[in-house]
Amino acid sequence: MAVIYNNLEVMIISYMGKSAQAIEACFDGERLVLGCTDLYSIRHQSATALKDLGGLYLGTPIGDTA
Repeated sequence: MAVIYNNLEVMIISYMGKSAQAIEACFDGERLVLGCTDLYSIRHQSATALKDLGGLYLGTPIGDTA
């Protein structure tokens, strides 16, 4: 029995030197939708970046994923 997903979601956390950014991608069957967070300075915004990026990672998926 094959499982068919209506949409696929991917989240990538990109580290660039002393900065980090989350990039989310979703393919809904017809188009690829990309979204990204602000660029966080790990040196100056480490608490904010950890809270926001961690919340995205641990959050509940939305939309029809079954």
